Amino acid sequence: MRDMASFWRRSRRDQHLPGSRDTSHGPPVSTTITAFWQWWEQALAEVTAAVQSGQDERVHPLVGPQVERIHPDLMWEFSMGTAARHLFVVSSDGRPELRPLAERWRRAGPPDDETWEYRPARQRELDVFRSGHVMSAGGVSVNLASVVARAHADDLRCRLDVSVYHPRFFEMSEQARNHLGFLILDWALGEDDVERWVGAVEAVTVGPLDPIPVVTLGDVVQQAAERWSGDRWAMLEGWHGERRLVAAIRHPLHRVDQPLFDEHVELRLLYTDRTDDGLPGEQALGDLQAFLDAVVGRLGGSALLAGHETSSGVRLVHLYGDSTASVVPLVEAMLRAYAGGGASVRGELDPAWRALEHLRPQ
Repeated sequence: MRDMASFWRRSRRDQHLPGSRDTSHGPPVSTTITAFWQWWEQALAEVTAAVQSGQDERVHPLVGPQVERIHPDLMWEFSMGTAARHLFVVSSDGRPELRPLAERWRRAGPPDDETWEYRPARQRELDVFRSGHVMSAGGVSVNLASVVARAHADDLRCRLDVSVYHPRFFEMSEQARNHLGFLILDWALGEDDVERWVGAVEAVTVGPLDPIPVVTLGDVVQQAAERWSGDRWAMLEGWHGERRLVAAIRHPLHRVDQPLFDEHVELRLLYTDRTDDGLPGEQALGDLQAFLDAVVGRLGGSALLAGHETSSGVRLVHLYGDSTASVVPLVEAMLRAYAGGGASVRGELDPAWRALEHLRPQ
C-alpha cells in the first residue's frame, strides 16, 4: 500500500487558492536553487541509500527542508524512474505561479544518469492502474485499477472537464477525495498535460454514465489536443459605453508550454486615427500592425505574443517573457519607431499569467 503522506508534503490545491498570497520569500531564487544542488551533490549517496532501502523516516528529514528553502509550497516526490532507477520530482503541485520555479530548479541541476532522473512536474505513471496498486487516502484504501472516469470536451474553452469515480470515494472526506482525484489525473496524464488540457475536475461519489477506464484518458486527451492544435486565436468584442472594444488572445493558451515566461510585458500604443466608435482607422491599423510585427520579429523566441485589446485610441499588447532576461529594455528601445502616436512599455512579475484572465474564453 502506498501512503499518500509519504510522498507529498501538502494536499494538492486544498491549502491555498492559486494566487491567494505572495509567493516571494527569503533569499533570491537563484541562490536557494544553487544551494539546493550543492547540498544534493554532497548528500546524494546518503539519499540514494535511504531511498533504495525504503527508509522514508530518513529521506524526509534530509530532503524536505532543502526543498522548502527554495519555496515552502513546492511538492517533492521520489518514485521509480523511466530511464533511470529513481525519479526525483519537484513540482508546483498545480499552482501555476510556482511552475517557473520548479522549471528553474530542474534546469540548474545535473543531467540524468543511470541512477537518477529529475523532473519539474509529476510524470505519467500508467503502471499504478494496471498493477492494481492500492492507495490510502483519508484512511480509506482504493485499488487504482478500479478507478473510472468521464471526460466532457468543451470546444469553446478547449478543455476537458473530467469526473473521476471509485466505489469507495463516498467513504472519504471531500478534501481527501479531491486530493486523490488530482493525483489520479497526474498519474493518468502527467501533471503538465493536466494543466494543459483539463478544466474542471470532480471526484464523484456516484458512478458516471458511460465511464472509461482512467488509464485510457491519455487517448482522449490526445484526440482533443489534435482537434485543438495549431496557431489559433479567439476574437472577443464588447462595449464601454459608446466605445467598442475588440480583443484577440492566443487560444488555447498554454502557460505550461513556456514555463520560464513569468514576466508580463504590457505594450501600450496610442493612435489618433480613429473611427466613430473609437477603433483604429485604416492608417492606424497599418501603423499598429507594422510595429507589432517588428517587435515580435525582433524578440523572436525570447517572448510570446499572447494577446491584445483595442479601444478608445489605445491598443494594449500582452507579451510574456523570462523575468531573468527581461525583454522590456529591448522593447523600450524600439518605441521611437512607432509611427502611430505615443507608446510605452512596462513589465511585472506574473508567473500565473493572471493579466490575461479577463480575455480567456469562459
